[in-house]
Amino acid sequence: MEDYNVSDYGIFESAVNSANTLRSSIDSDITDVRACRQNLADDTIFMGPICDSCIDGFDRMNGFLSTLSESLNTLSSYLIDVAVAYKNGDEKAANKFLRFNSGKLSVSSGAKPSGNANRDYIFEYLSNLGLNEAAISGIMANIKRETNFKTDIGGDGGTSYGMCGWHLTRWDSLKAFCEQNNYDVSQIEGQTAYLVYELQNKYTDLYNFLLNVPNTSQGAYDAASQFCIQFERPANTYDRAEERGNIAVSEYFPFYTT
Repeated sequence: MEDYNVSDYGIFESAVNSANTLRSSIDSDITDVRACRQNLADDTIFMGPICDSCIDGFDRMNGFLSTLSESLNTLSSYLIDVAVAYKNGDEKAANKFLRFNSGKLSVSSGAKPSGNANRDYIFEYLSNLGLNEAAISGIMANIKRETNFKTDIGGDGGTSYGMCGWHLTRWDSLKAFCEQNNYDVSQIEGQTAYLVYELQNKYTDLYNFLLNVPNTSQGAYDAASQFCIQFERPANTYDRAEERGNIAVSEYFPFYTT
């Protein structure tokens, strides 16, 4: 078994560059696929089941490429952590991210989410409400893309706050809810409780959908998509909904069901 040491950090920096270059190429392919799909859908000459099949093929290709792009981003993040740790002389920290087998490097946790206390707290809280793994995976994918589970964080030029990016009056309501219920607005406990409060009182259709979504990969995709469209409502909503659906399917649902 070959051991890597501090002097080898350049290997990982080079790998980061390779992963980022490949991801840029794939992102360009995604743009081309979406343009072709839209041109085909908009042209009235192309109609019927064959055309529909082609459009479906573009959609599936877009989903695959989006998942691959996200996986490369995850890999790049792991490798950056490794390179920085080795560069700083912290081999112990670097080895938390890696395993070695006959001198071959692999990322120890693959595409699964890394340990995160806030994420784990949310999972337990939502599980106790009766939400299944597919529904929770959909919510997790959205929170990851919003703030990566950070609670004491602002956005939108100082007009939003918290792990879900509560905006304007929703931020005011979050603060009022936490004050009334003796929560610290900056911590996971109050924000998770408020997330559920909103679902149960202001987004009841979405909440009922999440309670009844099938506990399957498709259910995880649908949960993420609907949570994005109805609850988060980011810019480019439908593109973001598709992206988050793919994250739920490729990252969170397998993590919680295997």
